Amino acid sequence: MSSEQALIAELKAAEKALVGRRIAEVVYYGLGPGSGEWDFGSWHRPVMGVELVLDDGSSYSVVWDCGFGNCSLHLYASPMSEHLHLEGEGSGSRWTVQDHDRWKQLLTAPVIESRLIWHTDLTDWGQTAPAALRLGFPAGDVWIIAAMQSQNDSWWIGADEVIVAFTRDMVTQIGVQDPT
Repeated sequence: MSSEQALIAELKAAEKALVGRRIAEVVYYGLGPGSGEWDFGSWHRPVMGVELVLDDGSSYSVVWDCGFGNCSLHLYASPMSEHLHLEGEGSGSRWTVQDHDRWKQLLTAPVIESRLIWHTDLTDWGQTAPAALRLGFPAGDVWIIAAMQSQNDSWWIGADEVIVAFTRDMVTQIGVQDPT
């Protein structure tokens, strides 16, 4: 099995493992000290990643990474401390958001759908790579996306930032091709 095939298998296993599980804590990871501006109503901007801590204490980390050549979204069945190092002054920040109204309404029940959304041409070599993770709950959906807003309010998918979208309209505006 090639390293790319192993990465795909790891991503798919983590994706499937979230179904039926209850998320107890959501932690955003940002750049620099303090969280800065991150809540834009229908979307949040954690920048570096999102950690999903389950009710059994296990963690899943959603970060942008370059496993397919350029920036894409990666879901790891491990805590954020294995992917980001926030030691030292100015190295980053973390804050919990499970009590935020957008998350609170979703987290009342287990995940009923967990699906990576793969896009073509996210890399320099035209490979297909994950652009977003869609988590479905009985109360609605949330998308965690490797994307960045440009100066003119358009979006770059497959960027070195992570954002969280709470509405299908926002996901469409960003350009995520979610068929369902």
